[in-house]
Amino acid sequence: MAVGEEKIAKNRIITDRFLDVMYHLIGKRVIRNKKEFAEAVGLASSNLYRMELEKSMNVPLYAIENAYHEFGTNPIYIITGEGEMIINR
Repeated sequence: MAVGEEKIAKNRIITDRFLDVMYHLIGKRVIRNKKEFAEAVGLASSNLYRMELEKSMNVPLYAIENAYHEFGTNPIYIITGEGEMIINR
């Protein structure tokens, strides 16, 4: 795998983990829906759609940071896959 392809693959994995966190929060009823999540982390609903269905956009760092501040999500989990999805604070 070329360096550029490897970077794209890693970014996609990070984005997929970010989306998994969103599904987890919906499942736990911390948030009602995807639109509420998108607004809380500073994303337009259309950008969330592009990440989720079109797979044409990767999660921006500010959204990972905002998810941490709003919901106590673990940025280390989102980036590396290590640790718990949610940090108890």
